[in-house]
Amino acid sequence: MQRFFDYWPILTSSQLTFPQRMDLACFFLLQYGLPVVSFADLSTSLISRTVPVYWPLSIVAFSVSGVAYWRGCRSGSEGPLIPSAGPLALMVSIAYLMHWFVVIPWVTLKMSLLPKRLIWAKTIHGGGEQQPIQA
Repeated sequence: MQRFFDYWPILTSSQLTFPQRMDLACFFLLQYGLPVVSFADLSTSLISRTVPVYWPLSIVAFSVSGVAYWRGCRSGSEGPLIPSAGPLALMVSIAYLMHWFVVIPWVTLKMSLLPKRLIWAKTIHGGGEQQPIQA
């Protein structure tokens, strides 16, 4: 989230190609926009005792993610063994995705209202020499 706040002018400038900007917009909307809007929609519907408006979109996003998880687990892998995509594993993966619908709105609110305490600094590297590992 911080990189979007810090680099928003560059990310929306003509330095990126149109396909790059579209990819960035889709990523931003799915990763940050949808959780914030869905959380606000759910909160508003609880207060006003009405039906949430944007939650069907969230359900579609969860469904697409579930299908992607299921298909990914069914395909071959050159690396380590991938767990099977059983119903329990699918439910756990979707539950993991659901936590973003709490975390992202909380972090967005916190970053929007509280002063920035994070300072980006370049990591100092010691060069190509490897130090022996001591036990």
